[in-house]
Amino acid sequence: MKICMYTSEFPPDIGGISTYVYNLSKKLVERGHEVTVITRGTWRKTYYEKIEGISVYRVRFIPFFPSPFKIHEIYVTKLLKSLKFDFDLIHLHGYFLPVKPVFNSSLPVIFTSHGNSTKKLDSMEVKTLHFFIVKLLRKYLFKVEQEIVQKSDILTAVSNSSANNFRMYHSIKREISIVHNGVDTDFFTPPENRSNLKSVLYTGRFEVFKGLFDLIECSSIVCKKYPDVKFILVGTGTILENLKKQVKKLELDDNVIFTGSLSRSQIIEYYKNTTIFVLPSYREGFPTSLMEAMSCGVPSVATDVEGCDELIEDGENGILVPPKNPEKLAESIIYLLENEEFRNRIGINARDHIVRNYDWETITDGFEKLYYRLSSRDA
Repeated sequence: MKICMYTSEFPPDIGGISTYVYNLSKKLVERGHEVTVITRGTWRKTYYEKIEGISVYRVRFIPFFPSPFKIHEIYVTKLLKSLKFDFDLIHLHGYFLPVKPVFNSSLPVIFTSHGNSTKKLDSMEVKTLHFFIVKLLRKYLFKVEQEIVQKSDILTAVSNSSANNFRMYHSIKREISIVHNGVDTDFFTPPENRSNLKSVLYTGRFEVFKGLFDLIECSSIVCKKYPDVKFILVGTGTILENLKKQVKKLELDDNVIFTGSLSRSQIIEYYKNTTIFVLPSYREGFPTSLMEAMSCGVPSVATDVEGCDELIEDGENGILVPPKNPEKLAESIIYLLENEEFRNRIGINARDHIVRNYDWETITDGFEKLYYRLSSRDA
């Protein structure tokens, strides 16, 4: 089957959608499918590359406000025409991209929602220029979302909360298939021996909704009791400099480490050697980083928000804490640092839960069934 993945992000971009599309595409190629990824490039010309059997087109993107998607749409349309729309279906991921070229074709379309409706941007707290621009675009993005919901042949979501979110804002009565995020459980494995150094790890984007200001405040509380604990933050984003200023203000330069963006092979070394993983987000779709940590058997603390609450059973395979509460976050981290037996038990349970439910083979099985259903319907 010839499958076109249309997405706003793809590695080396950092983000849940990027990781999701990469892993799904890789598994589909392994099963003999032809996969083409069309994604956002830079302001320079569109270029092609082959990544692990996946054909990747990075389409020219000129961030010209207020209509960056209008210009991008021209280049996407040009590319699809040059490829003669030679696909069996298009799999659309997210809504931060122009969709008219997709729906103007005669190809069947499957859409995957990776998180909250853009309607939730209305209540988003603006602390950076990036989010100010995103919020200005919210009306346009919601129209894109409505078009996707109305015109896609099959709707899917990565979590129950994501599906419920779409039902609420769009009054959707037809089926939304839940096909969860997945993890490469053969790659993300527990170590034989974990480092004795006490550390707390975060991996992901540095954005306001990720709750990282709370994490820095929490680290101040933890480090007063345990001065040797290191907080390691892997990734980058729009609030990086703000976070560094907060670290300096709280005199935590010796305790908080910013690694910058790392490759998959580098990140796994941190998972294998950290004591605790933490995800302090205010909202999530179905968090990849949390799943990777759990697959590595890392005892994890996450906020009790949509997505995280589907992965963690509090006290059994992880700990859930209220969002925007650095004190509770610190309390849970300290408890794990002081209780090795409990720490080991929830780490083992976390790995078992991920392997049984979220291996990429299982996820790919689910999408293959939907693809064949869609192609037979179109025949």
